[in-house]
Amino acid sequence: YELAEEIYARAPDTIVLLSDQPTMFDDVFSLAVADPYVCSLEEVGDLGYHKKYDPDFAVIDRLQRTLRQKGSPLTMTTDEHLNFSSAVPIECLTALASTARLVPFAPAKRLESKEYFAFGQALRNALAETKKRIAIVSAGDLAQTLTEFSPGGFHARGQEYDAAIQTLVTEKNSVGLM
Repeated sequence: YELAEEIYARAPDTIVLLSDQPTMFDDVFSLAVADPYVCSLEEVGDLGYHKKYDPDFAVIDRLQRTLRQKGSPLTMTTDEHLNFSSAVPIECLTALASTARLVPFAPAKRLESKEYFAFGQALRNALAETKKRIAIVSAGDLAQTLTEFSPGGFHARGQEYDAAIQTLVTEKNSVGLM
């Protein structure tokens, strides 16, 4: 909850979440537009967890216009359901910052590293143009091999990979990430 406390202290108006979503494409990022977004944990057996989150339509509109104008690979979906990989970080992050609105993105599945980096730069620049306080959160299983239930199964070196990526991100080493 250290990150949740930091987000609470910064009092964001909006949380931009990059994580797997129900609809994902190989060559474009997707921006989900729904009112409200709905999270449940049924896919992992928790039938009692159901939450709703409000969208930030002003930020969504600004982002889709700016990113498309810059030629970023972007499409929009009408997915209202946010899956497990979104529900858990959003629950943790909004436990304290409960009034923050949500803007969920799904990453493209098969772009070159430079294309992901360029999209991130375009996203950051577009968000810098708004007057709102915005938290950008990326959630995911980096190696996707940390447990036997991970998409790639379990691999002992998966944790080493995750640690290396986290170090590169912390050090802002974009060359190392590519």
